[in-house]
Amino acid sequence: MKDTQTIQDELKSLSKYSLSDVQKQRVLTAIRDKRNSGRMKERSPLFMPILSSAAIMIVIFILVASEFPNLKYWSSTSGTETKKQIEFHTPDGERFELENGQKVIGVPNKVAFLDGMNFVAKDKRRGAKVMVYFWGDPEKLAGKGFKIKGTNRYGEELVLSEGTLGGAISDDDAHAPTRFAPFPTDGEWKLSFFVDDKLHGEFQFNVLPPFPQTKHYTLDTSPKEMATGKDFKLSIESTKKKKEIMVQLMNKEGKLIKEERFKRTDTFTDDDSSQVIYQYDGKIELPEKGTWMLIIDGERTQVFKN
Repeated sequence: MKDTQTIQDELKSLSKYSLSDVQKQRVLTAIRDKRNSGRMKERSPLFMPILSSAAIMIVIFILVASEFPNLKYWSSTSGTETKKQIEFHTPDGERFELENGQKVIGVPNKVAFLDGMNFVAKDKRRGAKVMVYFWGDPEKLAGKGFKIKGTNRYGEELVLSEGTLGGAISDDDAHAPTRFAPFPTDGEWKLSFFVDDKLHGEFQFNVLPPFPQTKHYTLDTSPKEMATGKDFKLSIESTKKKKEIMVQLMNKEGKLIKEERFKRTDTFTDDDSSQVIYQYDGKIELPEKGTWMLIIDGERTQVFKN
């Protein structure tokens, strides 16, 4: 059996708004002017209510839009297309330990993968090094081809990983160091493990929402991993090289809650793109559960919930 160091070596190879009194008076004045105009008097009485209502809606829209210019950043992400969801008839992934002390998630005596950090939608880094385990007849597993498929609640399917199984590494019967393709959506996913195209075992588990990001900046933490009510250490990655960056926390009303300076602390090269990435570290506090947005160096993230 292989020890923890051997396992590590194998892996290394791989909103609503209301108007103020002043605004209300402006709306009423505009409506009154419309009603008193000569053109309105010449209209047929049948169309008067329709035209008055249209005037009200147009004026209110203009006033609200001018008063809340950032409204689009909140409303544009609030509407999501409703899709029909499917039911999973598979067990939840269970966390357990191997004889060598390694913590895994899966179905005991069937299939599992090494339990490290949470998987995050659209992230490729956390799935870059994964160890998978199979149980069964060792002679029918070692040297065989395996494939792992993922299916989300909308029935969308993708191949997460495939390769060739090696022998036992602990109390399992076969294993393989591999990598997972990024999960395109968050939420519940069903993982199906195949050996020579035959289903060997499956279970479901949860994928966290994507990292908040802007055009040039990406957090390394999913909103669901952020603590509330205390300073939480965050790292932000970017291709932009600066000594420090300003990070502002906004609530769903567009109010500035807090701002902090994040300092550049590290530099590394992305394996896939070969781009130089700069890391900025700092702390930010989410006072409570809610809807938030970050402004990083003047760039806005998507709206997110913690």
